[in-house]
Amino acid sequence: MQLTDVDIMKWNGGRLPHNIMVFAKYTNTTDINIEFSINELSYNSPTGMSNFKCPDPIIDFRFTFSIAKDRSDFFFEILDKLKVRSFDNKKMNKNGTYDKVKISEKDISNIEQTEHRVLNTDYIRYTYNFSAYASSIIAWIYLLEATIEFFSKIWGYDKDGVEHNLLKYSIGSIVSKPNDKSVDYLVLDLHYDLRGGAYIINYVIAEMISTGSIIKYGDIEREIEDNLCWSRNGRIDDILN
Repeated sequence: MQLTDVDIMKWNGGRLPHNIMVFAKYTNTTDINIEFSINELSYNSPTGMSNFKCPDPIIDFRFTFSIAKDRSDFFFEILDKLKVRSFDNKKMNKNGTYDKVKISEKDISNIEQTEHRVLNTDYIRYTYNFSAYASSIIAWIYLLEATIEFFSKIWGYDKDGVEHNLLKYSIGSIVSKPNDKSVDYLVLDLHYDLRGGAYIINYVIAEMISTGSIIKYGDIEREIEDNLCWSRNGRIDDILN
């Protein structure tokens, strides 16, 4: 997983302290390093200030968002799946060496929670208070914002507070592939793919080799929604039941 130059540079739009800037530095490989500079007083500068390259600074940052109360567990299930993935980006240390950008629960000072209601829907407002290396906070906010995007692709709410599942297939659905509708697959889980600023949800499926009191499965695969269709057998069973 990698933060893009857009993900990094947007932090210069007021998220960082006014005297700190962040840059996306391309390497000889496809990786993008995160580098920082700081404006400091300088008697040798005509403006009285000079800009210096600096190691990853420690900063404070607050991030607030609200999640529908009944689906807060689902939100954090998505976040948990994303935050175990490692970042390919590196940041500069005090000694001039570079290490991979990492996140830790220790980056979070505390999380405030407040329940409130909007348009007939109960929400929990979360405020994450960070005090950590700037690169780690950038990574955390990237994951939180990605989780919000994925969540919004799955659950929606109308003005009456009625919840709607926006996915065509839910976990537990029986599906087939359009080119061979004789084979049934069970949707086991959802996989969240971050790719160049796009938020892609894949279905984790497995062929149902046998059914009954025990279900045997074939290999586990990932498919996008367009490569799946409803199983004829599964739909007939739903109607009969």
